[in-house]
Amino acid sequence: MDRRSFLKAGAVASLVPTVLFSRNPIPEINLQRFCDSDAYGRYDLSGPFAQLGWTYATDGRVAVRVDERPTIEPDDKRRVPDASVLCWAGDDSDGLWKPWPELRYEHWDCAVLCPQCEAKKRLGPGVRDCQECNGDGYVWEHFSDDFGDWEEPCKVCNKQGVIGGFECDRCQGKGSIPEAQVIGECHIGPLYDKFVRELPGVEWLEPINPGTRDSSGYSLEAIRFRFVGGQGLLMPLSK
Repeated sequence: MDRRSFLKAGAVASLVPTVLFSRNPIPEINLQRFCDSDAYGRYDLSGPFAQLGWTYATDGRVAVRVDERPTIEPDDKRRVPDASVLCWAGDDSDGLWKPWPELRYEHWDCAVLCPQCEAKKRLGPGVRDCQECNGDGYVWEHFSDDFGDWEEPCKVCNKQGVIGGFECDRCQGKGSIPEAQVIGECHIGPLYDKFVRELPGVEWLEPINPGTRDSSGYSLEAIRFRFVGGQGLLMPLSK
């Protein structure tokens, strides 16, 4: 497994008390990039949501929260998790706050999302989902014989699911790379590292104790970080 979800690790996260730190003026932050494009899973994480005076954005693997934004109102009909139970860090948290680490990639056996094309596989103007296959890279062909329907590679986008621009030279059009960013004793996905690195004044909490680990020695606990105007959590990679 190359990633862990907050929602799957909720039982662990809920054991850590929530500590609030002094809130700062909210800078302009694109919360949407921390959300999930899929709104049809267990929870609707397709956009930011409001809870208990905070505005949250998460895709289940990374989460950020900022002071509640007046443009995002609570919606009782929307399926969202209780984000307040996650292990948000405060000024008095057990650990040492450090600047977000410099870029340092190491080989990773599992492919993770490419930071250069942001997993879109292509770069440049006009990059968009292929309408022929609806971004899937494959189309269904119907045969009149006993074979029925058959999935075939999309000839318009050459199985990439996107068209326009030019092929990403970092991932060779795959949308993923076999590399991971080092942070402390953990590894994180390069794309998530890129998103967090762009936040203003971002710092991460290096824990004093290593915390819970799986049988392979990989951390089961989220990396806690803070930035001007908010806080965040990021699940490390595991294999």
